[in-house]
Amino acid sequence: MSCDPDNSTVALSEPYIHIVQIFAAPPEALFDAWLQPQILHRWMSFNGTGEIQEVVAQHRVGGLFWIRERDGIGMSDRYGEYRAIDRPGRLVFTLNVPEHFPGTSCVTVSIAPSTNGSVMSFIQTGVRKDSLEATWRKMFDSLATVLR
Repeated sequence: MSCDPDNSTVALSEPYIHIVQIFAAPPEALFDAWLQPQILHRWMSFNGTGEIQEVVAQHRVGGLFWIRERDGIGMSDRYGEYRAIDRPGRLVFTLNVPEHFPGTSCVTVSIAPSTNGSVMSFIQTGVRKDSLEATWRKMFDSLATVLR
């Protein structure tokens, strides 16, 4: 799996998720929701019922991030490295979530202004669509509520 910030194409042979969603918020607010711990705490629960315990993020290319979530079973970690940070239009990072999928995936978030706010294109490579798409859609619904 490659996570090249200059390559926005997905190999057809590689498993991936692609979600496009409109948010009633300006691009800057949507972009910041991906990086700001106080906002991430409110929407990025993988199981929808967990509680984000801690967010650590080095907001620079090559910087690392780590999110710890407590759910009914125990603790879940997700972590990765920022590969591109171009506010407010594009964010690329690696993502590891051992409890939900093996190995390292690559996430590209592209944000553009739209008539009523922003349109976000989310691509995660290295994971099967049927394994995580519903989870991301629930999180994006939570994000939409947080941004209102």
